Amino acid sequence: MSPLILLASASLAASPYTPTGQVLGTAHPMFPQAWAEDGSWVAACQARHDTDGNGEIAVFMGHHGDAYGDERRLYLLDAAQPEGLAGDRVVSHDDQGRFLLWVREGRLKLRDTRLGHETDLGEAPPRHGLHERAGDIDAAGEWLVRLAGDGQVLLREIATGAERPVPVGPGLTWRAHFAAPGLVSVAAVRDDTDGDGQLTLPTVRTTLSADVCRGQALSYSTYGYGGDAWTSERAWLDGRPERRAIVASAGGDLVYRSESGTLIYDGDTEFEIAPASCAAEVAAIWPEGDRAVIACADGKDRWTWSWRGDGVAAPLALPGTTRPWGMTVDRVFVPTGEEIVDLATGRILERAYGGEVATWGDVLVDIDRQHRVRLRDLALGTTTYLIEGETESAWKRDHGRFGAVVRDGKVYIVDLAQRRVLGTLPRPPLLVRDDGAALVPEGSDQHDMGPLRWWTPPR
Repeated sequence: MSPLILLASASLAASPYTPTGQVLGTAHPMFPQAWAEDGSWVAACQARHDTDGNGEIAVFMGHHGDAYGDERRLYLLDAAQPEGLAGDRVVSHDDQGRFLLWVREGRLKLRDTRLGHETDLGEAPPRHGLHERAGDIDAAGEWLVRLAGDGQVLLREIATGAERPVPVGPGLTWRAHFAAPGLVSVAAVRDDTDGDGQLTLPTVRTTLSADVCRGQALSYSTYGYGGDAWTSERAWLDGRPERRAIVASAGGDLVYRSESGTLIYDGDTEFEIAPASCAAEVAAIWPEGDRAVIACADGKDRWTWSWRGDGVAAPLALPGTTRPWGMTVDRVFVPTGEEIVDLATGRILERAYGGEVATWGDVLVDIDRQHRVRLRDLALGTTTYLIEGETESAWKRDHGRFGAVVRDGKVYIVDLAQRRVLGTLPRPPLLVRDDGAALVPEGSDQHDMGPLRWWTPPR
């Protein structure tokens, strides 16, 4: 049966948002690097001085995120210091953004952004190419792992400040991070595998800029690693070693390859999702339902796709030339080909224009092939068109339960939970808060967007 199609043309008369007097940053070129989920702070690079002496303050962007022109510096912007506290680089933060690990004046700092309190953790190790070596905060904001100046790896309970060493073997420690909730991974170089007579940290070969104040990259390529090969040792917070060959994780769920080569899903229960003969790669995981999308290789650069769960297996009619890559947004997987996969049911849906989607619960919003904004209820199988006519640009960012669509020079903010257009903005927002308030750049050009201003939705 064909899905029911509705039209909500009244959304075109959506009222505009109202700008407030609350701003973050200054009226100079700005490159946001990280921010709290609720917008309580933004870490952004800005060029505020004419450092090249040409009589103007300007930054010009290269194709791979390189920035040219005046020097940029990182600032931590919040309501207490709207013009910012200068720093060196952002290292990590938890999902909500309460705890921020960053480097300021060469020192590693743990900042409680809610209380404004900062703890000095000592001299910060330098970055190495694209990879941050200083440390990592877990998604829940409960634990921190860091590389100390003496080469030790330390695990810190954030609430108490108690630290304990993480056992590491001989060699050169590269980096430490949380590979999954509660799982610490330490990567190190043990042997001189490139034969240059010394231990050398791995360096990713890429055209992507390694600048800590990198701008938006239009494209880039990667082609392997230089330096010596590394090994990773993993352990849980209670000290139990994790020796399984983990190939993917999401939420608290893991997929690992057993010694016999089978692929095992470890979620609410453990079960096999692919035999060794499949030589499977994992494309997506949906931990809410213990589901995965896998692709079996035939050795000739062709793939056979399927949707797997505990006692569930169904083929997916995806092109065999499509490699097991793509984007997972909540309960849907968008491969680089022509379709969208509903991870909850294994159904293949018509692809979104440009491949960009926003989801919330059973709601999927995207742009169809006629460039129309549509809202699909995956449970009921219905489709509602929110905005008439062609849309100029697809979804650029998923703001929690909100999305943003550009049409006729306006940005429509859609509340996915209420299934309606909330209001319009003059420019795409950096973020949308739970109450619908939006943090919007003042400048229309992506390289000259400071300051950021809060806008409130119509009532």
